[in-house]
Amino acid sequence: MNPSLEKIGAHVEQTPPPPKTPEAPESAEAQLARAKQLADAALQRVDAQESAQLGDVANTPEGLALLAQHKDEIQQLAAQTEAGLEGGGEQPPGPPEIPLSPTPEAGQKSIEERQVKPERAERARQMTVMLDEYLAQHTEVFTQNAVQEAKKKFEKNGKTWDEKAEAKVRAETRTRIDKAKEFFTVVDPDKRTETPLERMAAMYEGLKGPGDPAKQEDFKAAIQDHMREVMARAFDQHIENPEQYVSHGFDHTLNVADYTKEMLEGNPSIVEAMKKEYGLAEDEAKFMLEQVAVFHDFGYPLVGDRGKAVHGIAGADLVYSQHVQNIFNRLMTGPTANREKLNRHLRDAVMFHSADKVERKYSVKVETTRGEFLIGESKDILEVIQTFNDPAQNPEGTPRDITEIKVKDEATQKEIEALLEAARADTTRKVGEIPPVVKVTVMNAEFAGRTADLVSDKDKKLGLEFSEVDTSEAPLHAVIRLSDNMDMRSNRFSPLQREKAFQEFYYALGDQGPTSQVMMGLEVMTKADDKAGKKKEPQKTAAEVQTVFARLLEEQTKIGNVPAVSPEEIAGLKSSEDAATLWKNKVLESVFAAQPKRDPEVEGRIRGIALKQNSESIRHFGGCEAVDEIKFEMSKAGVPMVLVQVNRAKFEKLNAIQVNEQSLDRTGKPHDMIVGVGEYQVWRAKEAYASIRTGGKAVEVLVVDEGGKPVDLTIRLAQPTAKSANE
Repeated sequence: MNPSLEKIGAHVEQTPPPPKTPEAPESAEAQLARAKQLADAALQRVDAQESAQLGDVANTPEGLALLAQHKDEIQQLAAQTEAGLEGGGEQPPGPPEIPLSPTPEAGQKSIEERQVKPERAERARQMTVMLDEYLAQHTEVFTQNAVQEAKKKFEKNGKTWDEKAEAKVRAETRTRIDKAKEFFTVVDPDKRTETPLERMAAMYEGLKGPGDPAKQEDFKAAIQDHMREVMARAFDQHIENPEQYVSHGFDHTLNVADYTKEMLEGNPSIVEAMKKEYGLAEDEAKFMLEQVAVFHDFGYPLVGDRGKAVHGIAGADLVYSQHVQNIFNRLMTGPTANREKLNRHLRDAVMFHSADKVERKYSVKVETTRGEFLIGESKDILEVIQTFNDPAQNPEGTPRDITEIKVKDEATQKEIEALLEAARADTTRKVGEIPPVVKVTVMNAEFAGRTADLVSDKDKKLGLEFSEVDTSEAPLHAVIRLSDNMDMRSNRFSPLQREKAFQEFYYALGDQGPTSQVMMGLEVMTKADDKAGKKKEPQKTAAEVQTVFARLLEEQTKIGNVPAVSPEEIAGLKSSEDAATLWKNKVLESVFAAQPKRDPEVEGRIRGIALKQNSESIRHFGGCEAVDEIKFEMSKAGVPMVLVQVNRAKFEKLNAIQVNEQSLDRTGKPHDMIVGVGEYQVWRAKEAYASIRTGGKAVEVLVVDEGGKPVDLTIRLAQPTAKSANE
């Protein structure tokens, strides 16, 4: 037998049988049937569940082909077992129990020690198998995508791509996959007391299912389908989560789901609103409110080269796919459930969860079979229609059919109708079919919303309409906005982001000290060059870049200590981007030098995310550092409150760093603000909460210290400059 298949044979013999009934010993016929199941189970699971034990056999197309080629050989193992049973021979020893969760790593408590509920533990085990199955099918896909992306960057930078470079990317991708899998299967005590898989499994515990026994099997199958879908999407989200930013990985999703669950436990009126709106039972209402949290960021891996606002659109397409709709339809078994409305509103809650502020005004609103979109310029309507009609632009491969177009005035109506008529005539001429006429309605008002990209980064040809939402009228929309913006604690950081070296690095770049001042000066130069490049105007010459860098160093060295840069290094600079990269490397080297030696692999990973930071990174990371706890509750007077508890000493230290930000009111008018770094995430939450009501009452934010004493915020309008005052 092929040596690799000896291990597969061992798996066949170890695959556990169905549980026996103690009172009725297993018959010979049952034993024979079980033996046949062993080989089938092995063929289905060996490439997934036991891939780690089988080396790389099941992780490559060649390995899978090998399994298929030797199918008969594997099945002979079961035949040998059959022969032993038919001949009355001694039955092989019973297989060992499959652990209910992955074997704990060093320092990890077992599932029994953590007293995980048996039902939850079993579902977590099933999801582990599903994850292994998914990785067996997609590991090479992840790897090939990484290779192609790295190859493009090499070619863009004029570097030579070779086998060594590809091998390095493959190894790095394998490490990323392993770490992402570890996230799901291991307890991170800085984040939670259970594995993410166990938290995911807990979602199903309150869901009762149909009372009709005949419908129970399909309900159970729907739970399995839901588990498999969520497992795949969660892994994609987490492995594609860029670690240089405050997390939008699945760790963030679970935090949001936790806040949602806590919110519902203390505020039954939200559950009642959900029940009334969609005709759901209480268990179904709670489950679906948690689902909008689970699905809200699944669109991030599909953003591609576009801006991050697109993740809501992509996520809405995923949750509104026929496959996912079918799953939810089978899970919502109550006789009064309005499934069509529920699926549509779930889609919109995901799509518009970040449409909580006004960034600009729009003249056109396009209503489609897959959501509503804003368009700023009438001339873009044909490109929008063409993109919407392209199945490749939708994760499910389904076009967006336009049902109606609404415009701000008659002039825009005439312009749009003329463009549409020309397009219809062109289509008729090319394909011989007359497209349907799309109604264009004048609304006598502009539309306000947040910008989103259509095809490429920063094209901003789409918009997502701003709206105020109330938990009593639109519970799906309101709850996800509330919960999503509550995730501002430091437990949002990854283990790498919690490394002292990384934290000291973003402090150095953004604390407004001498080192930070050099960074900010270089960023001003880089932004100016980027702007000039887009306009095809001259950028700074190498000599000018060198002069600016030397001047910044000279000025700040007089104020305090900064990392040393040699004249030779300055003389080697070719562009403003080179200067910024050199400075970040120098700052990072000084941080590393001041600390004890660390694992080279960890140091390399810190370097990888550190060089992508800038002087503003401290706002996002520092704003989370001081927050210890956060909770939503109703006051005795019935006012919805978000209570934020901070570490006062850390909060005040961070708040000493004051930064300029811009706030947009409901009309889209900008206001310059002064915000402390310690209160930065609180300020962002307050901005979002301005769009949320509970029973018609605005959400208030109260910040207290560890002793419960109120903490004053320093957020304020910036004083107008002489120039702006005269404008």
